[in-house]
Amino acid sequence: MSDLPRKLKTDAIVEALLEIRFEHNDLWEVVVGRIVSADFLKGCQQTRLPIGDMPAQLRDMDPNLRYQPTIQLQRSDLVVRLGPRVMSVHAAAPYPGWDKFFPILCHATEALFGTASAISIGRLGLRYINAFWDVHGVTSPRDLQLSINVAGKEIEAFALMHRANDNPEFTTNVSIATKQFVAGNVPPQSQLFVDIDVFNENAQGAASVKDVAAWVDAAHDLEKRTFFSLLHEETISRLREE
Repeated sequence: MSDLPRKLKTDAIVEALLEIRFEHNDLWEVVVGRIVSADFLKGCQQTRLPIGDMPAQLRDMDPNLRYQPTIQLQRSDLVVRLGPRVMSVHAAAPYPGWDKFFPILCHATEALFGTASAISIGRLGLRYINAFWDVHGVTSPRDLQLSINVAGKEIEAFALMHRANDNPEFTTNVSIATKQFVAGNVPPQSQLFVDIDVFNENAQGAASVKDVAAWVDAAHDLEKRTFFSLLHEETISRLREE
């Protein structure tokens, strides 16, 4: 579909986030102090996450913990999580739209590059989590451009992941699950979930705020094309904002 909607009448986004993993040479306490004082984080409540009580040496030894955030900054429209080697910026429902979310991501990137010396980006990831229900007219796998058959029998309850890697700068994980396989803070009426994660695990070429912003903007275009490729034309037409 060449004419993608700019916005839907009722979007399905329950969370959008950018994760930046990085290395630096400064003391973590100094870096976080500078980031917390950034203008775009004014009014945020600061919370120490439980994993922050674990000694840093133990976190560094475990690859599953090395890039976990230890501090959360939150206000009604924004959540930022920080760790010694990671920053993630989250927008929850109602999603504010890319025109508002993208500048926030740029401010966060500016704060990161402006507060630590010799920043080296390791991984960039832009992720959108979508939940569908009656209001979208999408309540089962049949309502997507998707069909799963085992031994000739259509499967209606499942969780699956598909990976596309057509470009060295962008890998796309698409996870689709019915409600039986999803837990957590999601709309209770949700019937079907689509999680699209576009990432680059070797993003060392992103050496500046401008580089990161360019990658994020391109990743968003890929997110959008991937999302709408899952929907039938009639569904898109019905949900398109006039």
